[in-house]
Amino acid sequence: MRRPALECARPLALLLGLLLHRVHIDISVGQIDALLGAHTGAFLAEKDPLLTTALSVSRWITVDDTGARHQGRNGDVTQIGNDWFSWFAGTYSKSRINFLQLLQAGERRYSLNAHALEYWCEEGLPAAPRRQLQSLTTITGTPAWEAHLDALGITSVRHRRIATEGALLGGLIEQGFSLDLAIISDGAGQFAILLRPSPRESPPPERHQTNPVTR
Repeated sequence: MRRPALECARPLALLLGLLLHRVHIDISVGQIDALLGAHTGAFLAEKDPLLTTALSVSRWITVDDTGARHQGRNGDVTQIGNDWFSWFAGTYSKSRINFLQLLQAGERRYSLNAHALEYWCEEGLPAAPRRQLQSLTTITGTPAWEAHLDALGITSVRHRRIATEGALLGGLIEQGFSLDLAIISDGAGQFAILLRPSPRESPPPERHQTNPVTR
């Protein structure tokens, strides 16, 4: 018999029922939450290196995102993985900038190289801001990048977005990200970061449709 979707969306309540009525452990929701949330530092420290290593040895990944509530706010959870790993991150954005930042798995790196320049041209960044950005080598950290755009006088929201996406892509590839990696998604625009599988590689496995339920 299938459980109602609302019940399945409440894992703490389900776990409490299991412990109380099946295992007969006298415990509260607060105590379960404290046990699950305590001593997570070691696991969090492994999270970003895990993604970096997994991306370096993978030929393909699947990516998806879905809405999620966190600390009383509406947000999003992005999943990256394949048959060998699964990696999740909660943010408050579904943008391409957000996806590129997640792929960098750590401190943000903004770089000018051939990949960034090609991206800016293909996305229609006008010649004037492209010339202004020619002096860029590598900037580390989002505040420093935003300050750099301010100093150059690049104020257009669209121009700042394209410049940021291209610089993040440049930084990602500079860190060793492979352009041969196939990114399999549902076609959402935020995942289209101009990466294509190598023609030498066999195609990745077909993606199966999933239907997550969130409340």
